[in-house]
Amino acid sequence: MKLKGLSKKYKITLIMIMMFIIVSVIVGISYALWQIIEYQTNSNIVESGCLKIKFEELSNSINLNNSYPISAVEASGLTPYKFKITNDCSLATNYYVTLNTINGANMIDEDLVRVSVLPYELFSSKFVLSDYEINIDTYGLEISNLKQSYIMDKGYLNPKETVTYDAYIWIDESATNAIAGHQFEASIDVIAVATAQLATIRQSSAGTSPLVASSTIKNSIRIIEFVDHVNVPENALASYDISANQDGSIMSWYIQSGTAGTSDGGVITAYKLFVGQVGGVVANQDSSNLFKDFKILNTINLEALDTSLVKNMNNMFSNVSSNYRFASTYNLDFDTSNVLTMRDMFTSTGSGSNSSNGLTINFGNQFNTSKVVNMQNMFASAGNYKTIINFNGNFKTDDVIDMRNMFHKFGKNSTMELDLRNFNFDNVIFASDMFTDFSVNKKIYVKNTVDADWLRNTGFTGTIVDCSSIVCS
Repeated sequence: MKLKGLSKKYKITLIMIMMFIIVSVIVGISYALWQIIEYQTNSNIVESGCLKIKFEELSNSINLNNSYPISAVEASGLTPYKFKITNDCSLATNYYVTLNTINGANMIDEDLVRVSVLPYELFSSKFVLSDYEINIDTYGLEISNLKQSYIMDKGYLNPKETVTYDAYIWIDESATNAIAGHQFEASIDVIAVATAQLATIRQSSAGTSPLVASSTIKNSIRIIEFVDHVNVPENALASYDISANQDGSIMSWYIQSGTAGTSDGGVITAYKLFVGQVGGVVANQDSSNLFKDFKILNTINLEALDTSLVKNMNNMFSNVSSNYRFASTYNLDFDTSNVLTMRDMFTSTGSGSNSSNGLTINFGNQFNTSKVVNMQNMFASAGNYKTIINFNGNFKTDDVIDMRNMFHKFGKNSTMELDLRNFNFDNVIFASDMFTDFSVNKKIYVKNTVDADWLRNTGFTGTIVDCSSIVCS
């Protein structure tokens, strides 16, 4: 290449470019001389897991032949259609229980049909089909003359886990003679979608807590703390693998923690129980009996417990602190937004017979009961002396149908005030004995005259303050 006739500036540029190319080639060659490649000796294998849901009918299907319009109260007394869903393979699954209506001649208008499909032997207050989420992904249902698909409930199942449902279908009492000779046809189908498996706590047997193996130790646990690791310390007196898979993914252990006074005036050695999982403990959908019968428990740290998936909290704190001599305060601020049932949740909690015994329950803002349908016996026989309960604004009862014995003998020997202004009693079907042995020295605040009259009809004979007519603090 000749550079004659180019300016000095351009000559320098071309020379620099040529030098760069030469250096680049040299560097490239030098790098290649020092490069070594090692090859994998075995092939990579990706093997798909197994996804299989077993649908088992536990009773005959519902037949609406010769049916007539009835109320929800009457419908709750019908024999439900029972079915069980089992995850029968190796992959975890999200499942969707759908009700799929069929097109046909002389069909009853869906607006006149009422349906309840829930697990844990529950009866819903959400009856109207149009209130449910529509299932837009109907691919694969293979249902002839499908009219509409509704998602009645959804949940999660690890391999080999099961859940049982009760289904009720009836004609609403508002139907007229115009529906005579008409029918309603629908099928219940379950859609399963594979998902990541969650480590879960083993299921308890015979209504006991799964957190410890020894009932003797359980009766001496004064403190429980959930943590985000499974590192059992050297000073642990014992440890337990409480994971459902027995793989060490969820562990519990306890250490000595001073002494504790019992209701009978005695003093016993007390322990602190830790429950750990990497990243925090994820509570099971069915967390019934989780803390049941920890009889001297007076402190619980739930910061590392994720309860966002829980549907069942029956008996969760039943009989807790029932043998503790002194006052217990529980600040409960955990996610209950998906919980359906809280039956017996605090039955006999803090019910010690010693006059020094006391119980305070403070519900935080995360304690959201908007989906709960059953509060039967929720606070029955809880507390005795010096009983205080503070409901937050998210303690809703809009969907609750069962309040039987809810406050039966609650704080029996305590002078107490209950602020129920946030309660809604519109959908309550069952309220018998709601305030049995409760009324003496008790005062209840309500938001209006309708609620005041409703409470009197349940048999409450204490003081009712109607906050629609006076200023309530």
